[in-house]
Amino acid sequence: MSKEIENEVLKELQIWKDGFNSQKPEQCASVYSEDATMKVKGIGVFEGREQIKAFWDNLINEKGARDVQYKNPQLRVFSNDLVVITSEWEMNIFGGVITCEKWVRKDDKFQLEIDHFEVTYTK
Repeated sequence: MSKEIENEVLKELQIWKDGFNSQKPEQCASVYSEDATMKVKGIGVFEGREQIKAFWDNLINEKGARDVQYKNPQLRVFSNDLVVITSEWEMNIFGGVITCEKWVRKDDKFQLEIDHFEVTYTK
């Protein structure tokens, strides 16, 4: 059962990555719950889907970010409705670590409720 749950979360994560890599911030934001919180260490805290979309829009369209990849992702299935991902990540201009992506099942699909990450290097 946990493999099925992991695959459900990975499907939603792929929607986010595809949106990011095709420069579609609205697609990135679509995987977040309406009341999501995104904390980017050293940059700020973004509350709700609209603020999160604005962050991705700025990063993608103003700063030219693209080509995001997760490296060595770890998925922990806590229940049928809760999965946490940690990972290293990189893109064309930055790299760093994801300290917590909390995915929860809402409305019969997983949504990203908490997203904490940091930039640890620039390219």
